[in-house]
Amino acid sequence: MTAVANKAQPFRFLDLPGELRNKVYKSLLCSYEAAPDRTEDNHPMYWDTVQNYTYASHSNDTAILRVKSQVHREAYDVMVKTNRFVSVVIESPAPINSMLRGACIPLVARGESVTSFPGRVLHVAIQTTVIFTFFGPPDRPESIAAIILARDLPLLCRGISKLQDQISREASKFWDLKVLEMQFIMAPVLLSPRPRYRDDLTSFFCEATQRAILGPFIPLWGVHHVDVCGHVLPEVGAKLKNLLEAARWQDPKIMAMDTVQALVLGVRHGKRNIMVAFTIWTKAYSAIRRMRAGSWWTKLLDLGGRIFIKKVAWLQMWLCLSVVKVGNALWGDTSRHYDIPWRIQHARGSAIRMAWTMAASSIIPGYWKEDYTYPLSDTFNVHIQYELAMCIKLWGKPKRAMEAVMAMKDAWDMDPDDPTLREAYEEMVDWQKSLHR
Repeated sequence: MTAVANKAQPFRFLDLPGELRNKVYKSLLCSYEAAPDRTEDNHPMYWDTVQNYTYASHSNDTAILRVKSQVHREAYDVMVKTNRFVSVVIESPAPINSMLRGACIPLVARGESVTSFPGRVLHVAIQTTVIFTFFGPPDRPESIAAIILARDLPLLCRGISKLQDQISREASKFWDLKVLEMQFIMAPVLLSPRPRYRDDLTSFFCEATQRAILGPFIPLWGVHHVDVCGHVLPEVGAKLKNLLEAARWQDPKIMAMDTVQALVLGVRHGKRNIMVAFTIWTKAYSAIRRMRAGSWWTKLLDLGGRIFIKKVAWLQMWLCLSVVKVGNALWGDTSRHYDIPWRIQHARGSAIRMAWTMAASSIIPGYWKEDYTYPLSDTFNVHIQYELAMCIKLWGKPKRAMEAVMAMKDAWDMDPDDPTLREAYEEMVDWQKSLHR
């Protein structure tokens, strides 16, 4: 019997089947945990109150990229295709850090150097440009850069939509006029010089992949200017540009119908979860405000005429007053919420006061059209005066106490047989007197 040395052969990683090697690469380089639940339905004021960035949690180990050239080639290929890193750069004359914080987007990295990372499937540049300001030259733009995963692009788009709401909100106060501009660069990974130990990824960016990467941005609308470049098919880039630059509605009938559906949906949810209703109604009236501030509004007025104006004005009044009523009922009595941080109470108060302002704006002559004034019904007038008084009382405006008393008195005078209004007026008088004791 011949003695044979049974020496153990050294383990060679590259002898494993490619399928197993890819699983190892994914385990070591693509182990990002799911984003935490920060939906607006559960946290409608989160955007205004969060103070810290959300960072992507992972258990990655990049040491395998330094083993040898062939392993690096395979591992890098899996890492780029699976994680789909996206760089985001935002520039704005106003503080915009809250956009990335409030949208709770898990950041892989943050800082100016992120744009030098070659393994990105998409680069997004977002800029708000001041085209007119009441206060003179705009402030120096603030800039922030970060890398996120493509899976979290819906969260980014939610943040962009919030940023658009903020722009239209500031425009409604006549502070300045800003526009949102966006640039998309597809496949930055193909634009950098490729070292010999990395494969060419051109075939990965087929039409289906491009559409999948850009797909989360499609719900956005009303962007002033969009540029799509890089390794992108012309038809894919053109479609994204057209969708993002277009108005949300081209037909006044559809706009009115969709807004009515939002109103009804909020009522339905309000029976089970009033916070969901609050969010639905806020989004609906914000969309009306953005449409009215855009260049498409004149076309809608021409198509819809006064019937359309009256319908939309009624909807804005109803939506805004519902937001105010719900907000005051939930959060208005700050004495019951002494344990809630001031920044959260401030955010809630600002949201409710803005809703009341939008409701009251509906009856301003020329607000909807130069020669048109919405005919305010007594019912709406009662609600406007009542909610004004409650906003002053509940959100800490003691210097305006007499204004609150007079507003509640006006509401009662318009419906003297309503015992609820009489009781509310008497309570308002008692509150006003208590401030001087």
